[in-house]
Amino acid sequence: MKCLLVSVLFSYFFSLSVINAFELPEVTVKYEVLQGSDEEEIEDYLLPSSLRNIASLRLKKIFTDELWYAVLVKYSNKDYYNTKGDYSYINLNNGLSWKISSTMKIGADFLTRYVYFNDLDTNNQPKNYINLGGKFSGTYKILPELSLGTWIKADYNLYTNAEKSKQEYTVNVGVISKQANLLWRLRYKGILRDALGDLSIQSRSFLNYGSISATWKP
Repeated sequence: MKCLLVSVLFSYFFSLSVINAFELPEVTVKYEVLQGSDEEEIEDYLLPSSLRNIASLRLKKIFTDELWYAVLVKYSNKDYYNTKGDYSYINLNNGLSWKISSTMKIGADFLTRYVYFNDLDTNNQPKNYINLGGKFSGTYKILPELSLGTWIKADYNLYTNAEKSKQEYTVNVGVISKQANLLWRLRYKGILRDALGDLSIQSRSFLNYGSISATWKP
């Protein structure tokens, strides 16, 4: 746990040092209130079921038209009215984007999230965890109307209950083609999940997803 806290603090202070080393960044502050609803099938109307509050602060530094850096801090709390499961989380994300040329752009992100649950699980064990992750993405324009986008992501979920800790690796590849008023999207995503640490009892799995869609705008 100490190593995790050190990693989070290092990421935070590194972000501030990068931003403070240059001119003031763009600042975006946002606050949202969202209400969830459940459908009453017999009477056919919606009943309020949950309330979510989200506050975020984003700092973005544009070094040049081709290179920019951003830090996002977000806090979210979700309260269920009639069931258990209330939780809250805080995110700290750092991202660097670089437009190498008119046809290619890459990005790298360091992601941190701490999730806190008000209730215990069915075995009276805490459900809280820290997620540390990294993501590398790239977009390449093959032709004026055809582009390839891909990203690779690694996630490490470290639970207070070490038996639940797991690691996850995701590969996502997509092709976008625009023909007149028709936009095609073809996408594949593969996810490998496995146990993390000697105490983890999570089983290994590999999931595959594929999708194809078409959007027409007159």
